[in-house]
Amino acid sequence: MKTTDSTKKTRVFFSIVFLLVFFVNASIIAYIGAGSEGGNAVVPDLLLALAAVCGIICPDVKGVSVIALVFGVISDVFITPPAHLSPFLFFIAAYFAKKTVNIFTRTNALTAALASVPFFLIRAFVGSIYVMSEYKESALSEVLKKTILPEFALNVLSVVVMYLIVNFLYKKFKRRFYLM
Repeated sequence: MKTTDSTKKTRVFFSIVFLLVFFVNASIIAYIGAGSEGGNAVVPDLLLALAAVCGIICPDVKGVSVIALVFGVISDVFITPPAHLSPFLFFIAAYFAKKTVNIFTRTNALTAALASVPFFLIRAFVGSIYVMSEYKESALSEVLKKTILPEFALNVLSVVVMYLIVNFLYKKFKRRFYLM
């Protein structure tokens, strides 16, 4: 299968966006966690939010899914523990986000956030298992109240912000490089 010049440019654009968000996530977001009681910091997963947003915006769903898979592996190596299953979550978020947002009549930041909820529910489920296994003395209600639900809310809000930024940049990029 031959890739067009437009597809190559689109893949490079989204790879650069993933790389920039990875650096922001690794250098800034990982260290500003709110409510870090007992070593549990509540931080949004910007890369998962970006994977869902790119899956909605990008016309090359397969290409952006592979990019999300690669950055999921990189995220598990450098940022999150491997128990978070980031490669799997990033891949399914990028691959199925367009299908979940198609249940709405329009695609905008709010519908993108609502369409990403299933992926963040999976992250919350996996995260609660991880936290409960890591901190055995914690009760599930406390973990949900202090870690999982605030992180879920931050993740959904981060999709809104990510959608606005990436959609704006991609529109500018398409105009600049005359992509179809």
